[in-house]
Amino acid sequence: MERRGLRARHPAQDPGWAIGAWFIPIANLWIPRGIAADVLRASRTDPYGGAPVGRGLLNAWWGAWVWAVVFDRYASRMYDRAQGADAIHDAAGLMMASAGFDLLAAVLAVLFVRRLTSMQHAKALAVRAVPPV
Repeated sequence: MERRGLRARHPAQDPGWAIGAWFIPIANLWIPRGIAADVLRASRTDPYGGAPVGRGLLNAWWGAWVWAVVFDRYASRMYDRAQGADAIHDAAGLMMASAGFDLLAAVLAVLFVRRLTSMQHAKALAVRAVPPV
């Protein structure tokens, strides 16, 4: 049986999952990454296999995002519990570090989207270059 597109792999995941999966508690820590990996795999130029698609950038973005979410919760708790000037100062430092992790995850997300877009563009050009049978 030949697989075509994302639906052949996950028929229950229509395009609405790309947005809706982010709003499912706990599952939002892995479902959107799986969808992104599927799109990355489907975007390679050679539809018949070839070299596997590198997931380094995807994993870096996803790891940074999960770390940022977890660290933000920790920093927020520390800030809420802080009493006294020193504790508030330390907690504010944690909040700033959390913002830095968010920024890192955002930069990696932009790099991933740019890579994915260039792969899809190359695939679209490759499809146009194939003469009709």
